Order: sequence, then C-alpha cells, then structure tokens
Amino acid sequence: MRGVAFILGIIGIYFASLLFITEEEVVRPPSISGKVVTKEVTFPNFEDPRFLRIYLPADYETSDKEYPVIYMHDGQNLFDDATSYGGEWGIDETLLSLEKSGFSGAIVVGIDNSGIGRMSEYAPWSFSLKKFNYRGLGAAYLNHVADVIKPDIDETYRTKIGPEHTVLAGSSMGGLISLYGGLTRADTFGKVMALSSTLIEDVVGDNFINMIKFPRATSPSLIYLDIGDLEADSRLINRTQMIATAIRNEGIEVKFEVIQGGLHKESAWRDRFADILEKMDL
Repeated sequence: MRGVAFILGIIGIYFASLLFITEEEVVRPPSISGKVVTKEVTFPNFEDPRFLRIYLPADYETSDKEYPVIYMHDGQNLFDDATSYGGEWGIDETLLSLEKSGFSGAIVVGIDNSGIGRMSEYAPWSFSLKKFNYRGLGAAYLNHVADVIKPDIDETYRTKIGPEHTVLAGSSMGGLISLYGGLTRADTFGKVMALSSTLIEDVVGDNFINMIKFPRATSPSLIYLDIGDLEADSRLINRTQMIATAIRNEGIEVKFEVIQGGLHKESAWRDRFADILEKMDL
C-alpha cells in the first residue's frame, strides 16, 4: 500500500502545483527570511517565463567571500509559503540558522518548475503513469541549467565555480533529475542531494540501472540519496538501495539513508535539509 501511496504522492504534488497556478485567489502570507532575489528566465520547450529565486548569505554584502552554490528544483517551494503549493522547505531560515552557528554560507539558486510541464521536465525518459503520458525533457532542462543558468549566476555573484563547489538538489521528481544530472553532468554538478527520489519502475524502468553502467568522462564526488520508510513499501526502499549500490560500485561515493518516519512531503524534507547539507562538506 505504501508503494501506491508513493505514486499518489507524486501525482498529488503535481496536481497541487496545477491547482496553485490556476487558483489565483489562493493567498498565503509571505515568509521569506534574509535576502532572496528573483530573476525572470525562460527554458527550452516552455514559452512561459519563470523565476530563479536566489538566496544570498547574510554576510554577502559585507564580505568579499566566494560561496559554493546549490541549484535546487521546485524553486516555488523553497523559501516562501506565499509561492509554495505544498508548504515551503524553509531553506532561508535553515541557512540563516546554520550561518549563525558557524557555517560559512552558500548561495542557493531555486529554479521554479514549469507547472503543468513539471513531470515531463524532470523526467530523463518518457513514461506513462496512471493513464497520463509524460515526455522525457530532463536532459534539455539540465543542459540549460548547466550551460546557461550557471554561467550567468557565476558572472553575477561571487561563486566558487568548480563542480566540487556546485550541488544539484531536489526531492521526488526533483530528486530523480538531480541524481540523473549528477551522473550525466558531473563536469558541472559535482555533488548531489536527492531526497525521496522517484526511482519507481513506472517512471524509470530499467533505464537508470542501465545508464549507471555507461562509461563517463567524469563522475560526481558525492551523492546523497534517501527514502522515507513511511512513503514507500519495502520494494521501493530496496530498489532505491539497489540503485545506490550500483552507483557505489562505479567508484562513486554514495551516502544512502532510509529515513525513519520519513514522509513524501516538504515538511519532511525541511526537517532533514540541515543534516544533509552538513554531509556535503561545502
């Protein structure tokens, strides 16, 4: 039953995003802490503009430091209840708290999803799920982030440019595309945070296992991969662990966790973000 719940959770997040986009009367109070700036951008395959939501560390304006950068998907849900459709991660509050405790800081670039095209844009391969068909636009999306968005961020802000200082992060379908990006664009994204990734057979089939075995010029230095025990049944947990082991067998460092009491929702990812960030050794 938890496997069904996982699939319904994915679909629920998708349709919640559509509801939030179409129901303009839904209003939540803003909840941004610190400095988050926005920039309007466009992406391949989608005409409508969207926002980058860029968190700057508290000491950005008063120092000359360079910072590592974390690129995160579903930017609407990262910083602000007013723009979220499933509750926010509280990335800004978490980072501000960590900075006060000695963390040297990081820039976070939240990339808004495309709304109705989210499932296709985060999918490395085309798939069908519950009578809905989705296009595999993930490679085009990732290449745009790596080849267009990142160079602009590096030119605009004081960033540490190398892949060892660049993290790709997300959850659910965002976790899937982060994991895929780490394996296919390790020249840019040297570290990965993939939470509750959608690695079910209905979505990736055998493609992911087969892709792991492909020769690659570069590999990420670290992949964090997890799944909650309350969001998936034993088959999905075992499948995620199998993929973690397959990646590890390619000589890549993988930190895999089954989160006790972990659910498939933003508040659960918010609760563990700080601990995962510490594992990134930025």
